[in-house]
Amino acid sequence: MKRPLPLWEWQTHTSNPVTSGDATLRTEAQALVMVLPWGGFVWKRPTAVHVTRSGVTQRLPIVDPTRIVLLILAGISLGVTLGVAIARVANRSTPPSV
Repeated sequence: MKRPLPLWEWQTHTSNPVTSGDATLRTEAQALVMVLPWGGFVWKRPTAVHVTRSGVTQRLPIVDPTRIVLLILAGISLGVTLGVAIARVANRSTPPSV
């Protein structure tokens, strides 16, 4: 029996090694894979570079400041929206003053 695919899944991918001088480089990426009955969606982003020199491997993370700023803005937008909604509900429940 065929196993059903999950709706979404996080995956980590590593590239084939590339040698440059005395260093061997490998890139690492994270992917969000969504499988739907009518199609799918893949969002992939780089996360790190692995550098191997003299048998010692070092992982250098890739920081994406644009993604961080977008997440902060989304959080602020959600907070403001919830604040306005809560203020409106509180305003409706207060009886009008004479």
